[in-house]
This record gives sequence, C-alpha cells and structure tokens, in this order.
Amino acid sequence: MNKKIVVFLLMATIVAGCLHGGSTPDATNEDQNPNATTPDANTTDNEDIREITVESGNYFFDPSEIDVEAGETVRFIIENEGGTHDLVLEDSDGNDVASTDRVSNPGETDSFTYTFDRAQDFQIYCSVGNHRQQGMEGDVNVYEE
Repeated sequence: MNKKIVVFLLMATIVAGCLHGGSTPDATNEDQNPNATTPDANTTDNEDIREITVESGNYFFDPSEIDVEAGETVRFIIENEGGTHDLVLEDSDGNDVASTDRVSNPGETDSFTYTFDRAQDFQIYCSVGNHRQQGMEGDVNVYEE
C-alpha cells in the first residue's frame, strides 16, 4: 500500500512540474529594443499607429522609400508577392532594431511595430541570402516636424 502512495505522489509532482513549466519565455523585439514591439502589444491605442504595407518580391520592396515623423509609431507589414523574404529595420549605426519573420507564400504577411523617437535615417532590407545585395533594401527617413 505504501508503494502505491509513493508512486501516486511522484506522479503528482511530475504533473505539477509540467503544468508550471520551467523555462523562461523567449526574448521578443521589445526585450531587445525598447522601441520595437510585437504586433499585438499596442492594442489599446491602435488609432495612433500608422500602418505601412511593404510589398516584397523578386529583389524589390514597394515602397522602397518611406517618410516618418519623429515620435511616430509605425506598424510595418511585409506582404509577400513571391519568393522567401523578411523585413529588417536597421538604424543609422548599422544595428538591426526590429524585424519580421520570413514569409514564403504569396499573400503571406508578417509585421512589427516600431516607435521612431528621434530624427535619423534608417534602412529596411531583406536578410535572406544575398537579397540585400541584389537591391532588396530601402530608406526610412525620420524627420522632425
């Protein structure tokens, strides 16, 4: 009888440990850069978020030049027209500050949201293979009003 109780307690402990979990969550864009957020992070004030859809295809982004006002929050949405692509935002120091996941199927989308806290030049580019070198890049010009 004591053996059954020990086995039951051992199983209950294992199940409780599995339910509680033991790992920490993965880092998000927000953890890596305070200006970047996941798409659902700003659900209460969506009217203050400007959405810009960037079409991606065989070695192009459209639009490839984007103007943003300092202080503006922008949700960049990559919409795939063909091939496998992503959208990376790089600051003027060459640091990647936000990015989407790769999209592979026509019509597939992904997004990230970024707040541009001051005027500076940014670049967008595709980090897949040599797509950037093939011309898959563009400018984000952040200006003071």
